[in-house]
Amino acid sequence: MSYRFERYGKTRFWALLCGEELVAVVVYKRGAVELVRRLQAGS
Repeated sequence: MSYRFERYGKTRFWALLCGEELVAVVVYKRGAVELVRRLQAGS
């Protein structure tokens, strides 16, 4: 699986996506990076 993160609309939040599926919305980009790292480590 490949995860990616991008801005969530025109907000300060970040969306974590797996393909086109929304997995999570986080406040900080650093949090999105950490979540991707942990999800990939668990796979």
